[in-house]
Amino acid sequence: MVLRGRMLLASILKSCACFLQSSPLYLPTVMEASLLLYREVFPALECYVNDIRQERRQTRRGLGLVVCPTPCSVPPIHCSGYEVETNKVCVTDIAGTKCGVVAGIMDDGSAWIWKGSGCDLAKLSLSPEQKELKFAGVKSSGQFLLLSTQCNKLLAWDTTGPEMLLEINDPLETESGLSQALNRVEGFVAWQKKLCMWRKRE
Repeated sequence: MVLRGRMLLASILKSCACFLQSSPLYLPTVMEASLLLYREVFPALECYVNDIRQERRQTRRGLGLVVCPTPCSVPPIHCSGYEVETNKVCVTDIAGTKCGVVAGIMDDGSAWIWKGSGCDLAKLSLSPEQKELKFAGVKSSGQFLLLSTQCNKLLAWDTTGPEMLLEINDPLETESGLSQALNRVEGFVAWQKKLCMWRKRE
């Protein structure tokens, strides 16, 4: 069991290597989020997660996650099981909502969703019939996720409402400003039915 636990830790570090190279200070957060799925399988790792949380409380640094119960079935999200070879891709962007839904963008343009303990990791796609979108980034605000694609689309998901993605039309985007549209969304704020976002270098 000890060997399997070490292999799990090595696998997590390997899959997040690209992200951690540019953001090494996020190592405790990455490890905590990744190990939440395996606490029942490897009880010994619970101590490691508790140490991370204790250090965060003492230093008052980092992000505290509260995972709320949510439905496991999401129509536009297709579970891919464990046959997916995640060791060949790296995480490039990740965001979590206040409801505990976490979305990660991989360097191959795929997006993965995790909806809490007991739920499977699922690959995001609009429908099996449609051509698979290549995602570029993800941001969160409250219960909302905003996903940007490599083809300049912006898709919003209210994780507490209907399980569907809504395309956002950017009123400032023009044909002459497509190069600007290629810049990744730096952040956004959602309030009631309004959404305010800003891009990198704006």
